Amino acid sequence: MDSFLKRQAAIRLARTGQLAELRKWADNGDPQGCRQLAVALVRAGRISEVRDRTAAGDLYSARALADWLVYRRRFDEAIEVMRVVAESGNVGARRRLARLLAGQGYVEEAIAQLERVPRWERHENIVRWVSGQYRFDLLRQLAATGNAAAVDDLERAVVSLWGSARFTAAIDLLSDIDAGLPRYDALDLSLVWFANRWRVRRLHRRDEAIDLLGGTSHPIGRRALAGLLLIQGRYDEAVAELRSLIAAGDHVAEERLRVELRRERPVLELRAFEHCAGGFQAVAFSPDGTMLATCDGNNHAIVLWSATRGEHLHTLDTEYLVSALAFSEDCAMLAANGWGRAGLWDTATGDRLREIGTESEYGSGVAFLADGTLLAGETTWSIGTGDPVLVLDPDKPADRFAKRVTAIAVGPGVLATSTERRDKEPMENPTVRLWNSATGERIRDLRIENQRFVEHLAISPDGELLAAACNSGVWLSDLSGERIRRIGDEGAHAIAFHPAGHLLVTARRHSWVNGGVRLWNPVSGTLVGELDTPANSIAFSPDGKFLATADEGSGLVRLWDTTPFGRQRSGDR
Repeated sequence: MDSFLKRQAAIRLARTGQLAELRKWADNGDPQGCRQLAVALVRAGRISEVRDRTAAGDLYSARALADWLVYRRRFDEAIEVMRVVAESGNVGARRRLARLLAGQGYVEEAIAQLERVPRWERHENIVRWVSGQYRFDLLRQLAATGNAAAVDDLERAVVSLWGSARFTAAIDLLSDIDAGLPRYDALDLSLVWFANRWRVRRLHRRDEAIDLLGGTSHPIGRRALAGLLLIQGRYDEAVAELRSLIAAGDHVAEERLRVELRRERPVLELRAFEHCAGGFQAVAFSPDGTMLATCDGNNHAIVLWSATRGEHLHTLDTEYLVSALAFSEDCAMLAANGWGRAGLWDTATGDRLREIGTESEYGSGVAFLADGTLLAGETTWSIGTGDPVLVLDPDKPADRFAKRVTAIAVGPGVLATSTERRDKEPMENPTVRLWNSATGERIRDLRIENQRFVEHLAISPDGELLAAACNSGVWLSDLSGERIRRIGDEGAHAIAFHPAGHLLVTARRHSWVNGGVRLWNPVSGTLVGELDTPANSIAFSPDGKFLATADEGSGLVRLWDTTPFGRQRSGDR
């Protein structure tokens, strides 16, 4: 009988309680008989027989006895029994012994046992196991001995506890970390990063963390406190905390303060994280400049603000993802469009007026047109009835998700749209189409090479230039398509012209090398300035004095003064 069949037969005997037959197998030295007999005896409660067989040198019985002792929480006895099995050369028993030793606090001996196992058969990391079992008392002991892995995991443990809002335990564990070691210079940034994700219903965590950090003297904790104060908009308190650390000789705090003092400050910060999770897809000013709207597309929320007072006006809930916003010319209505569904809201009351184009087109972009219709995707709609007026491109694939309108722009007498076709090749060369806004007649197509799709479009106020933002490039073109040129060395997720036309602004969600928001001379293509803030979306106020940036990382909408950049007109550079 081969080993597999013999094993199955032994299991069958154990399950049917045929202990006498299993004893015969075991007494004849059959490994499967020994193994299954030991298991069956434990299940039957015959522990005395298991002990006798262990004393007689049966290692299978010893392993079963050790497991039974662990179940009974008699760990020290289990360790002594498992030592016997491990010393026989059984690799699995030695790994099990190492875990038992670590669990009882004998961490150094556990590591010594594991080091006797060939590296390719260890499958265990005692330090990681200790951390994973939240035995931070043992982790501290091990880190105190200089164990490099334990020192690494100490930092991970602090971040893990902090991320799960166990602030007291995290701050307590922080006391074992040497703030003078360069390896921990960025630990406070990790803690602040987690705090940035606590929004809307979890905002109380930020306040709780600030209160607890206020009682610590550990430099990393105090730097984290300064970071938390900054994201809460308490700038002066944060600076005072950093200056106090600098006075105590903290060179990392000195660098943090240097960055903050060098950073340009916005005119106004709107705490959008108090009303939405902050997955910003769009931001828009009302034509009179008194209101500002932002949308948290992924969480189906639109937030309406007073742009002059910085007050929250309404939070509008939608049943669909929202990726574009636009105000009507009289500021009475706000339109939003997602992937195929558009809606209208009353800006005074926040009431929903109607839905438009439900499930008709998989596309983004929305704008009120001069003739009183609403452009959503590649279709114009009657605002009064919600009926379609004009379809720019009648080519509709059978699968509505195979074609996606990724961006639209409106200029004097012209519309621009860009689509991503998933059912056609090549996908790497998106097309920007220009249309007559009055007749819907297609004027021409512009091709942008080696890009997957266009993320955002903008037309200059005089209708002379078209700007296209892609993930890995920004392009400027005249509307004839004869002069297409790339500006800058990186892509953008949002793009906008200044109302006077002398500035083009690009924005990226993340930027580690350059400022997240960059300002360009659209004629020469030269860089005019940068704002050190990432942004998912941007918009100019109607008078061009302010630039609004919506950053999902901080959950803030910031208003920046653009007049310093306005001194350089288009012919200056």
